[in-house]
Amino acid sequence: MTMKDRWTMYFQGELTDPEKQELFSRIETDKEFKQDFSGLNNIWAISQLLEQPQDAQTAQEGKRRLYGMMKKRKMRSVIFQVFRYAAVICIVSVVSWFLTKNYFSGNEIVYTEIHVPSGQRLHLTLADGSTVWLSPQSRLKLPNEFKRNNRTIELDGEGFFTVTEDDERPFIVKSKGYNVEVLGTKFNLFSYSKNSMYEVHLIKGKVHVYNEENKDDMVFLLPDEKAYLTEGGLMKSPAYYDNEEFLKHGIYNFQATPFIDILEYLALWYDVQFDIKGAVVLTMKVNAKFRLNDDIESILTALQNVFKFNFKRIDDHKIEISK
Repeated sequence: MTMKDRWTMYFQGELTDPEKQELFSRIETDKEFKQDFSGLNNIWAISQLLEQPQDAQTAQEGKRRLYGMMKKRKMRSVIFQVFRYAAVICIVSVVSWFLTKNYFSGNEIVYTEIHVPSGQRLHLTLADGSTVWLSPQSRLKLPNEFKRNNRTIELDGEGFFTVTEDDERPFIVKSKGYNVEVLGTKFNLFSYSKNSMYEVHLIKGKVHVYNEENKDDMVFLLPDEKAYLTEGGLMKSPAYYDNEEFLKHGIYNFQATPFIDILEYLALWYDVQFDIKGAVVLTMKVNAKFRLNDDIESILTALQNVFKFNFKRIDDHKIEISK
């Protein structure tokens, strides 16, 4: 059995326990093998987004090409996008892969940029063993391997990070001119370029959040605290993050959340604009749970059960909300 076959069987859940143990032992002792395994793990996660019933052939072809690139270590960047178009009865997924291939040379840093489509989420394992859950419409830029003195990535969107501890290499997430720096911890970062909100919720460990250009604009966070951006700079306050388990199962949980805030989340996740008509009480607080892979019409219909409003889709990217 070749190593490629062993990898494939692992991702498909077909390895026995002894075979898994043998695979994990090699991951722990072979640095290059560990990096390749981490890359394939991410590729497999991304490829699962392709596997809609209408796209089985495209998914298999995408996997075949990506495995080939990883084997030859020629992948320069991968930019993944899925565009959804409404048909009369169903939604047809159209997949576009943009692959640029260059050979590694010297100490060149090679980056992968990942875009999570509307209504989807993605779980990635990074080169150091850290993991991240990415929310819809998020973009993550990461190197093929981390530097010796830090582990730096860039995020435009929302990510729930579980960071592997490394006292000698801080883990840094760059977004909107601010850095979240940790050694090993668990936190959630919300920072979409299309939205003014910037929030860091700390669940475990310790976090340093700071302005790249003004180091006086900074805060340190302890568990159950959050940092947020105001006109005057960073502030912090007590905050309990209760979405971790829901996030792992693709569910978002809103508790006593103003209706306007829920609409702002939906606008980001589904790439739509809401046009408010009439006297809709946008400050009304709502309790709601929904799955991220539900279409937006289903979510709005469910919200109508707890808050009275009407909606009408104007086009692919605009929805009217009225009383």
